[in-house]
Amino acid sequence: MKPNLNYFYENFPIVESDNIIMREVLPDDLKDLAECITDVEMYKYWGDNRSTLEKNVTSYYKRVLERNPGDKRNCIYWGIALKENNKIIGQIFINKIENNRMAHIGYRITRSYWNNGYATEALKTAVKFCFEKTELKRLWTDVDVRNISSCKVLDKCGFVKEGTIRQGKMGRSYCDYHVYGFIKSDYKKS
Repeated sequence: MKPNLNYFYENFPIVESDNIIMREVLPDDLKDLAECITDVEMYKYWGDNRSTLEKNVTSYYKRVLERNPGDKRNCIYWGIALKENNKIIGQIFINKIENNRMAHIGYRITRSYWNNGYATEALKTAVKFCFEKTELKRLWTDVDVRNISSCKVLDKCGFVKEGTIRQGKMGRSYCDYHVYGFIKSDYKKS
């Protein structure tokens, strides 16, 4: 039997692919992380403006990313680091986990690293981890219909557009957004 995601929160997984390492974000990474989460452009299609926490990277780290003994958040927040220099260039997260069966997946890459394939590589790596190392059977995400680049990433990674919500609430904003899903049985076929 595969472990549930609480196990991986306590025993944080490091996952590698050709160009990136997905690992825990550490205090030494905060300068790199700030490049990503303080960029206003990052939030154009995010569904939220920058939160108060995201405006202060140290607070964001302490509240969202720092793992504390005994904390059972049932989520994984990876930093996406370049193998060549260990620089954090984004984040990918698995959250909103329901009964260790399905989970939301999200990602963001620092703008200066857009259009280099890192989001696709990180998402494919996360999908592989979820379906091969955990009990998860379904991953889903939502994306603003105007975020064409993210829709292309999801398509390349095998996600299926399951529908469009018109003027629905995504995060704290109202917009048209697509819902994408990926189920384990489709992963096994790919």
